[in-house]
Amino acid sequence: MKERSIQTQVDIMINILLEYDKKYTSSLLKTLLAYVKNNGEISKTAAELFQHPNTIRYRLQKVKDLLAPYLDEKNFYEYIFIFMNLYLLKVE
Repeated sequence: MKERSIQTQVDIMINILLEYDKKYTSSLLKTLLAYVKNNGEISKTAAELFQHPNTIRYRLQKVKDLLAPYLDEKNFYEYIFIFMNLYLLKVE
């Protein structure tokens, strides 16, 4: 498989999430951004998004499933932290 730049990988993952969010009217990207903002704490993320913690867990599992080819599940938070911050740098 051809090596991709980190920014290309970020773009691919963001597009996967945006397409899923659009197709299913969901909030996976918004959930991930809040999750990173709240240092991976599900209860704080749930409070910020006015959702039940199990809803946040479900969404995070959906993200893991969708992005499995691009992420190492045992280091999920670390990868998401890096990729979401790279995304934010590009957006800002």
